Amino acid sequence: MGGPDGQESEGLTIVVREPIGVVLIIQPWNGAVILPLRAMSMALAAGCTVVVKASELCPQTHHLIRECFEEAGIPNGVINMIQAKRDMAAAVTEAVVAHKATRKIDFIGSAAVGRQIGQLAARYLKPVLMELGGKGPALVLADADLQKAAQLCATGAVVDHGQVCFSTERIIVHKAVYDEFVPILSDIFANMSSVGNGVTKQSADRAYGMLQDAHDKGAKFLAGGPEYLSETSLKPTLITNVPRDARIFDEETFGPSATVYMAEDDDDAVEKANDSAYGLNAAVHSTNWEHAYNIAKQLETGQVHINNVTSTDFVTVPFKGVKGSGWGQSNSIWGIREFSIEKAIYFEATGAEGVLT
Repeated sequence: MGGPDGQESEGLTIVVREPIGVVLIIQPWNGAVILPLRAMSMALAAGCTVVVKASELCPQTHHLIRECFEEAGIPNGVINMIQAKRDMAAAVTEAVVAHKATRKIDFIGSAAVGRQIGQLAARYLKPVLMELGGKGPALVLADADLQKAAQLCATGAVVDHGQVCFSTERIIVHKAVYDEFVPILSDIFANMSSVGNGVTKQSADRAYGMLQDAHDKGAKFLAGGPEYLSETSLKPTLITNVPRDARIFDEETFGPSATVYMAEDDDDAVEKANDSAYGLNAAVHSTNWEHAYNIAKQLETGQVHINNVTSTDFVTVPFKGVKGSGWGQSNSIWGIREFSIEKAIYFEATGAEGVLT
């Protein structure tokens, strides 16, 4: 161990891990059980207490999770819950972040709100774990099983009415199989029945507006279109020839739609996939695992799924976003470490007279 003069001295250093303190957890409605449960469990496992801001769209569900913990025996005051109307959310959130007892923020939500949370955290010098939006690409390589890839791409695009941050938003197809693959994919989209509903009419209207914007700017609709099935449900939609100035080009839709692009070769497919402000999940479809792995390594996303939907998460492996999709990790030991700090404790050797030197 180095002494004050830079010379080595005898002694012992130990490093201990301690809970970071009170954690403010802000979780969304679209994973109403699993997401707050994951966040709460990681913080609690690290030894922290939590304040959970219940979503105004599913407050009873979030309160029920707290009740389940308490029924299982967790002491009062370990899990605390607050809620607020949407027009009061900003003021309530700032009050909790500003409080001296709050030591970290765990937020899952849109990139727009994430920017506000990040600025708020910086103002009060509070660290933050954020999982934000995505624009998940699925790459269909020349050696893919086209029927299987098409089904997985379509499923990943419309599951839960597209209201998943790591849903399949962009489908990038190698030129060699594009003409064969796209009709298969279009047929699947065209023959889908109802794919659920938007959480609110406002949510469905926003997704509809993005489709209409793409239509007005010259995009080609291969299946579906700007069309309601009900007040809160949209028709599954597949789009191509999307101009860069269309909102749907790199804005998360949160609706049952996907855009499809042709790639000249593997390098072009990777370039198109990485041409996004986001970096959450991706998929690669290939019958050759080595080929798929080499492509996956080049993708700027936190997770890549080989021959699976983009909307997949495994609790035993780290989950994170890169670029505009956030920072920090969730799941297992990686998530627990987000809510603890490492403290170094130095024991200096005693001198000849029995005093610390």
